[in-house]
Amino acid sequence: MPAQIGRIQGRLAFQLNPTLPGVAAAAVIAGQIQQAYLKNSIATAAATAADLIRQNAMLNAIEDTSKIVGQKVNDPAAMVLAVGRAQAVAQQNASWLNYGKVAEQALPVLET
Repeated sequence: MPAQIGRIQGRLAFQLNPTLPGVAAAAVIAGQIQQAYLKNSIATAAATAADLIRQNAMLNAIEDTSKIVGQKVNDPAAMVLAVGRAQAVAQQNASWLNYGKVAEQALPVLET
């Protein structure tokens, strides 16, 4: 588990800090993760970045396991629902991205 947490933390460092060199990004990511959770009142000050990543990894693993149960028991209806849910989430995320782009274009017009 510690090796996986390090790998996840390294990937997050690169994704959240694409303009920083790899060493600098790796140095600041732990503080960024903690501050994001503290700011949103999701975690306490005692939680380390590794603890937060470990908790989220376990939650994701449990959620992913529940999604493939239909496949393991050969339940086509459960698979159809899972695929539909995945498509709905992807569509919702795309909608939010488009709303952001529309807002980017409309804000300069509103300010003048």
